[in-house]
Amino acid sequence: MTWDQSQHCAISEYERDVDLDQQVKKDDNEWIEKLLAAEQASPEFEGTITIDLSMPAAKDMDDGATVGSAANMAALLENMKSDVNDLCSELETAAEKLAQAKDAEAAKDACILELKAKMAEQASVTGKHRSSSPSSSKATSSADHQRSRHARLRRLTEGQGQNLRNQHTSSQVAHSSLDAYLNSLPLGNYFGNDSCQKSPCVTQVLFQNVQGLPFPVTHDKQKGLFKCWTDERVGIALLAEVNLQWSAVPRGHKWFDQVKSFTNQGHFSSVSYYEHQEFPTPSAHQWGGCSATLLHKVARRAKSGGKDETGLGRFSWIKIRGRDIRQQESQTDGPPAGPLDLVVVSAYRPNKEGTNAGSVWNYQRNYWLSKGVTMDPRDKLTLDLVDLIKQWKAAGCEILLGLDANKDVSYNSPSSFRQEMRSEGLTEAILHRHQGPYPATTQSWMTDTPINGIFVTNGVRVTAGGYLDFQHYFKPDHRGLWIDIDLEATLGTPPVTSPSFQPCRLTLADGRSVDRYIKAAEAGYRHFRLLQRLTQLAEDISLQDGYPTANQQDRFNTIHRQAYEIRQKAERNCRKLSMGKVHWSPQMQQKWDRLHLYQLLILGHRQVRTSSRKVRRLLKKTGLTDAWKLSEADLRQRTSRLQRGQAEACPSVAPGISGDPIGSGPESQEGQHQSLYQTDSSPADGTKEET
Repeated sequence: MTWDQSQHCAISEYERDVDLDQQVKKDDNEWIEKLLAAEQASPEFEGTITIDLSMPAAKDMDDGATVGSAANMAALLENMKSDVNDLCSELETAAEKLAQAKDAEAAKDACILELKAKMAEQASVTGKHRSSSPSSSKATSSADHQRSRHARLRRLTEGQGQNLRNQHTSSQVAHSSLDAYLNSLPLGNYFGNDSCQKSPCVTQVLFQNVQGLPFPVTHDKQKGLFKCWTDERVGIALLAEVNLQWSAVPRGHKWFDQVKSFTNQGHFSSVSYYEHQEFPTPSAHQWGGCSATLLHKVARRAKSGGKDETGLGRFSWIKIRGRDIRQQESQTDGPPAGPLDLVVVSAYRPNKEGTNAGSVWNYQRNYWLSKGVTMDPRDKLTLDLVDLIKQWKAAGCEILLGLDANKDVSYNSPSSFRQEMRSEGLTEAILHRHQGPYPATTQSWMTDTPINGIFVTNGVRVTAGGYLDFQHYFKPDHRGLWIDIDLEATLGTPPVTSPSFQPCRLTLADGRSVDRYIKAAEAGYRHFRLLQRLTQLAEDISLQDGYPTANQQDRFNTIHRQAYEIRQKAERNCRKLSMGKVHWSPQMQQKWDRLHLYQLLILGHRQVRTSSRKVRRLLKKTGLTDAWKLSEADLRQRTSRLQRGQAEACPSVAPGISGDPIGSGPESQEGQHQSLYQTDSSPADGTKEET
């Protein structure tokens, strides 16, 4: 700040001071009185002095007045200079404090970055040591499950970032960038390994608290669950809190029917629910319940299944067949003789005591009180699970337990649930593979506390594991937990294969297929001259009294093999099988093509990379040669109409855009050919409207 600027600020402050202003007016009045007295005493000054009340003219003063006014002005300037100096010193002090605060903030950020770097370095060293340990399997060190350095750093610092974000309130509306906005949101990304990177030889186990299943198969939630199973290639699905009384579900909507509509490659399920409810609700809704399901190739290994024998629906389990262990007579140590099976368990541990009479905790509490048991239902479930685990382990089985504990499963105190499972030889597979801090597994808990877990015994070969994103496939409060296991190494047996059923193409009831078969077989016989060759071979053998030589036997085998291959080929081409797996019709295909075109154009508006050749082909195929002129809002409107199965009103949305003929008659075909050759100068009334 310069001297002129400081003086200007001081004068402005001085003029606002009331007391000092009164003092200035008093001094001016005294000076005016002295000046008037001097004018009266000296007649020669008459008419030569012009008095300015705002600022006196020093050159027109007499000696006494000049000396007095100069003294006053000097005093005023000294006061102003003193005030300016005080103000400058205060500003310098404030600037020093601000600089110190900025230095402290920068030092704090540097410490946080240094801490993150150290944690990342420690995590990389720990990961290398774990991958080089002899107990780790080959799949553990494979590149399919290795994460990048940035991803590992994000995972390790996820909990600390959450604490820093909690310090900022939601009142911060403006964000400097998209990254800043995304960082302000609560953490909901995946944790652990990336589920998209998996080896084809592993089996994925998925545990999910679905918070209620709708029994109509066409429900969006059911579709989202099945899409999750397909995309993640799930082989073992463990579900908790199904919230259905299966005895009250209508026929055709049972869990077996729902899974059957999902896959035709085999499945095996075990469900449990509360069986002591006397009057079921019309909607079949009931809190709690579990299910365990084996899919595809894993279902062929199913040995048996079971559920909670008390009828409370606390857990369900399936036993997967493993190798047989025949202990030698000389051996005294090792597992007992018998099968080495894998038992997969799905369990639900209820919440604490609540006021809702229909809650899981309350009806389990009432049941145990009727049996004379006063123990908390949560502790009773843990005790019963421990007893079952001991029985299965005594029989030589491996255990895989997925459950919603409604309790911190990462806590390591002696009374924690994790420690109770560890005392029985079960470790939490995901938390054991990855370092903390651990994110939450449900949205309803405000703290970073995982309450769901997958516990396994030492014999289960886990190659990867983690948490899925929140609301990735459908919208429950809980996220999905998954692990990849080497099922063949765990069970010690090769995968069981069963031939798939193929229907016969040649049927005598279909005359057209019979005609095609005979025509194709005769053409093959004529091409290879089988009848002539067979007749010649028969004559040669008859000349030798019916005893063929080795050469003649080879000739006969060649003719027989060629005839068999000709008949096989004729059967493959005699009839085309319509399996009914895909819903299709020409009208539906036209709608799908239009929907695909609109989606590609929307991506183009978003500057997303798309195939221009694909867009060009769809423009010609659908007849919408001017659809690229539509705005993104119009494209979204048309897409929503198609998804709802409604017809589009093209002229009302954007005049000049060709319509979407959906008919199959000659008029619609003519409209398609006309729209292909429309130009920008085509009249608006040349468009067609769908009916």
